Amino acid sequence: MSQAMHSMPSVVELLRKHGIDEFEVWDGASHFKLVLPPSEVAAPVVTAGAAPRFTSSSDVEVTSPGVGTFVARHPSRSEDFVAIGEVKQQGECMALIQVGPIYRPVVAPFTGKIVQALCSPGDEVDFSLPLFIMQKQTTI
Repeated sequence: MSQAMHSMPSVVELLRKHGIDEFEVWDGASHFKLVLPPSEVAAPVVTAGAAPRFTSSSDVEVTSPGVGTFVARHPSRSEDFVAIGEVKQQGECMALIQVGPIYRPVVAPFTGKIVQALCSPGDEVDFSLPLFIMQKQTTI
């Protein structure tokens, strides 16, 4: 078995520890992709970002789903994912958390209006650090 294969359990353990369920690397000539089954990911992967914390009856803190650098817009876009006052639908991307070449989306946990951004592009963030305050939209 090659040296690279001997270190694979360490890579899998590290991915599980940080709640990463998919890892992909390529260098132009070689390509490697590792996908862990959801049942094997130690930290839960929450599609709507980390659990929101309520600040009032209608305001909710949307928190970081992981550790990394806060990114307000994708490198291929000219505008930020959100603007203050904008209404985002549940599941829409609000920002990204970057760790090396990997981007992890921060998605709206519900349909609501962006009230405040609590961090700036380039800020280092940790699990559950508040990123935005959203106001729940009530249906009439």
